[in-house]
Amino acid sequence: MKDYKRAININTTEAILSKAYEIDLEVETVEGGLNDTYLIHNPNRRLTVNGVKPRAYILLGYTYRNTQSNDLYLLMSDKESTATDFYKQLEFSN
Repeated sequence: MKDYKRAININTTEAILSKAYEIDLEVETVEGGLNDTYLIHNPNRRLTVNGVKPRAYILLGYTYRNTQSNDLYLLMSDKESTATDFYKQLEFSN
């Protein structure tokens, strides 16, 4: 299935994380300067986001905008390689 990516805000990030913790999904966190980054393992596809077909991995990340803000995004994928590459990139940048 095709990956799904879109811009989100901090409220959406917090709502997705809250739901993930509520249904006891594994959440990996990498702390950042302004924003943290999250990899949510959704193997049974129990967590859905705004009517988008659920995927096995939900990635909550950011791209640098300036010293005071980042652009947040949601990336959903069924590909383990996408999640692995995302996580490796985070480890490399920290």
